[in-house]
Amino acid sequence: TYEQAYDYAPRMLHQIAETNSGTQVFMKHRPHPRVPNENILDRLFWAFAQTIHAFQHCRPVISIDGTFLTGKYKGTLLVAVTADANNQLLPIAYALVESENKDSWLWFLICLKLGVVKNRPDVCVISDRNT
Repeated sequence: TYEQAYDYAPRMLHQIAETNSGTQVFMKHRPHPRVPNENILDRLFWAFAQTIHAFQHCRPVISIDGTFLTGKYKGTLLVAVTADANNQLLPIAYALVESENKDSWLWFLICLKLGVVKNRPDVCVISDRNT
């Protein structure tokens, strides 16, 4: 069901991060307004270890964009991609957020910096600025 798949995503990414050392997963929760001691997943960011490592050998340019989701659960998928020396595109990070707004983009960029870019200097970020 939709509910099971939505509930399973954070646990699946946590398991991937546990078994694939270097994978970065960040989540943002908020308290459920009607159910005590239960949280609602607001945002989910992930970047796989292999693409984080590959980014260190790619051009220091990241393109970011978002697309809205049309299923039962609305929201936006944010994606960061880069190009390697052969001009092949490499998706390096993903996030599920509530919408394209300044707060969710800032959260995504902070996660991207902490999880993927890290200490790499002079990285250029390109966006279509649809926020």
